Amino acid sequence: MDDLYLKILKEGYGIKLYEGVRTRTGFVCKTDKGFKEIRKVSNDVLRLSAEYELRKYMNNNGFKISVFEDCTNGDFFYEVNGTKYVLEESMQGTELDFSDFEQALKGAYILADFHNSSEGFESNSMQNDADKIPDTFIKRYKELKRIRRRIKESRKYSPIDMVIIENFETVSDMIENSLDILEKCDYINIKNQKSKNTVCHNTYKGDNVRILDDGSFTVTNIDKCSHNFIAHDISDFLRRLVKSEVFDNDDIIKIFYEYSKKREISDFERNIIKAFLIFPQKFLSICNEYYNKRTVCISDAMLDRFSKSAAILKKNTEIAQKL
Repeated sequence: MDDLYLKILKEGYGIKLYEGVRTRTGFVCKTDKGFKEIRKVSNDVLRLSAEYELRKYMNNNGFKISVFEDCTNGDFFYEVNGTKYVLEESMQGTELDFSDFEQALKGAYILADFHNSSEGFESNSMQNDADKIPDTFIKRYKELKRIRRRIKESRKYSPIDMVIIENFETVSDMIENSLDILEKCDYINIKNQKSKNTVCHNTYKGDNVRILDDGSFTVTNIDKCSHNFIAHDISDFLRRLVKSEVFDNDDIIKIFYEYSKKREISDFERNIIKAFLIFPQKFLSICNEYYNKRTVCISDAMLDRFSKSAAILKKNTEIAQKL
């Protein structure tokens, strides 16, 4: 395997490898040009191109993030046997633990800085997920109704079926409430104007945020970024805090307001956050996973996932009402 990385560095970038070690994210190595990291990346060139440009854009705006180095042939990736690799400065550090209050506060502040530094970024290669939101909500609602109808018709209720039946009215109310908020804040007409040049990380969690040795920070794994309302990232972040079951509602609200110290949240964005928080995304996702890919046996693990997702529905709504 090391021969592969030696080949990438030598032939792709004209760099000499001294030593290296494999990590969870790639291959970190000491070279004659300093410490570097080689990562295997998606073969989707358009998505990769958007990430390449976004990293440069954020770096130019003062956000400390590694950028893809150019190969000797001018490309920003090197291809071996149909697989693409990128080379960037190695930024190793301590990952944040969002179950710790002080680190969660720091995470909120860093997320705001990420949004600030990426605002205004334009790329035709980056998808716009804001367009999908209302249709996705409606699609999941129709799917839930089909699942409930199928359960009723079977007349043989499993423990998981009972979780659906017992929570159907609550989940339906939450979906309708979310859609109502989107309609009242004129989401459809505003989305193309407001989300065009804002970027969401989409997988913002503790192991994607690193505190470096000098006290600065960086954000990793931005390959899933898309144009969207920042409300999507914020609500996803808050849902992770709720799911951790470590913080009470007041703690989560304090963490939310830590974000606003770095980036102001408009009334429109606040309403979108509420809609996203109230929407029972995890519960419906598990429904889709189970009922559309149904297996013969009902595992205790799946039942536990259903029960836990049902249990946090109320708390997500309580947080939304406090914003």
